[in-house]
Amino acid sequence: MKKLHWFILIGSIVAILTSIGYVLFNYLNKEVSVREEKFYSNEAETIRNSVIAMIEEKEKSTLAIAVTMQNNYVLIDSFKSGIVPEERFKYIIKMLNEKTLYKNVWFQLIDKNGKSLYRSWTSNNYHITNREDIKLLLKKPEVQSGINVSAFTIYFKALVPIYDKDRQFLGIFEVITHFNSIARQFHKKGTHSIILADKRFKNILKYPYTNKFIDDYYVANFNADSYWIDYIKRNGVENYINITSYRIETDQMILTVPIKNSNETIGYYILIKPISNIKDASLSFFIFKFITLAGSLSAILMIIIIVLLWRRSEQRKYYYKHIIDASSNIILVLNKNNNLIDINRKFFDYFSDYKSLEEFKAEYKCIGDFFVKEDGLLQKFMDGKHWLEFLIEHPTKEYKAKIVYKDKEWYFKVHANSIFKSKNTHYVVILNDVTTLEKQRKKLEKASLTDPLTGIGNRRYFNIKLDNEIIRSKRYSVPLSIIMFDIDHFKKVNDEFGHDVGDSVLKELARIIKKNLRQIDIFCRVGGEEFMIILPETEEKNAYQISEKLRKIVESHSKESIPKVTISLGIAQFFKNDDKDNLLKRVDNALYKAKENGRNQSCIAK
Repeated sequence: MKKLHWFILIGSIVAILTSIGYVLFNYLNKEVSVREEKFYSNEAETIRNSVIAMIEEKEKSTLAIAVTMQNNYVLIDSFKSGIVPEERFKYIIKMLNEKTLYKNVWFQLIDKNGKSLYRSWTSNNYHITNREDIKLLLKKPEVQSGINVSAFTIYFKALVPIYDKDRQFLGIFEVITHFNSIARQFHKKGTHSIILADKRFKNILKYPYTNKFIDDYYVANFNADSYWIDYIKRNGVENYINITSYRIETDQMILTVPIKNSNETIGYYILIKPISNIKDASLSFFIFKFITLAGSLSAILMIIIIVLLWRRSEQRKYYYKHIIDASSNIILVLNKNNNLIDINRKFFDYFSDYKSLEEFKAEYKCIGDFFVKEDGLLQKFMDGKHWLEFLIEHPTKEYKAKIVYKDKEWYFKVHANSIFKSKNTHYVVILNDVTTLEKQRKKLEKASLTDPLTGIGNRRYFNIKLDNEIIRSKRYSVPLSIIMFDIDHFKKVNDEFGHDVGDSVLKELARIIKKNLRQIDIFCRVGGEEFMIILPETEEKNAYQISEKLRKIVESHSKESIPKVTISLGIAQFFKNDDKDNLLKRVDNALYKAKENGRNQSCIAK
């Protein structure tokens, strides 16, 4: 009877443990799937946002190159004479290849009649273009940028109208860049790229640059892996271009980003990233699930089941830790009190002085302590709220943070989400390093405001600064004057000594003028040999003294390798009821008067 009692008791324990084991197994299996899906979704979204950001940056950079070249006198002379100095443009393209991420930049010059004077990628010039966008721009010249498909490839384009000194329309300058630099950046991170032009452009692509197609879809990037081209073709390209989230196939994460021009989809960016680059799948974890299920069926292994359940908990922690450690982004886990409770291995690539989270927390409470206070960037406190609370309340907006540590500077895109949907107790924060893109953007932004020959400000920079100084002059009632000058008989210098010597004259003139200006003065080259100086807090009589000082310095300056030159200068002061256009007109008239009176002199506007 006693034996029967124990038998029933043991049987009951076995049944209970089996039920508990089964419930725990299903719960843990579901939990793993949910969290794995969430992690993959975040990783896919991060990759997709990186592609979109890179495409936007490439489009802006292409436009910046075109705008920078817009007032280049060599470009203007090419349109006027119809003779293109190809070696000069090849040199500019070479410099872009060596100094930037762009290894394949194309230039095209199209005159006002629609005739292509120069195309850097082919010797077939002097043809009439049939492109509709060119025809529209010739009728109504304006700056235009976007993504286009031509007879050669799908590409980034930027077109700017070119005018002469008298604002006569000369033609259009086009800069073309490609998707290859973006594909190379992803390839360095172990991600394959397949960039496709939509099939409706097949008949347009008469001279395909890569000569690769998947059915009727043109493959635009040179580093597209032939294995993945065949794989997508074999499984049907239509199955991949319509992926809205991501797909896991053959241990690869596959996702697609539509390439759009305005709101029209003209191509597709397919990315293929090995799961091994995202996480290491643990075979022992799945064997362990089987052992757990088997153990739950035996009452004799009750103690072993308890131990295994404990081990499963530890294994699961290791499993998720391994996933976040494999990420290429910094991943932080914070509680509702904004305290760090976990970080991934990538964190220590940036904060290398620390070996553990505990060491870091001994000195700092939060990574927000390193956020630099700059306009437009995420700061430790935003609108009176802690940065994490602010991010959670604005989930659809994108924010960047600048972090400085040990004399090193990084830029990150910062994303934050609640880990548990039912209650906001823990949060995951992902910091995506965009330092290279941000520095490239700032470099190109600076280049778009700098005259490439002399290194001083260009016309665009001059207009921005003059607008700012006029506002300041009106607001604080401080005087403001400007000087406009050009080189006397500069055409004669170019004709007698050549354009290279002419360039040397411009550079030397800019150097000595800049050297003799005040720190607050703003010096710009606004045309071929035309220069502007903005003199804040300066009345016209003092501006005249500065003008005469500069004129005499130039007149007396000599350098063995270049001819001596003189300059004529016009001076104008901004008055209370004045405006920008009138100020520029008056200073231009003053310069004209200085030339009319015999040159090599200064004249104050009336």
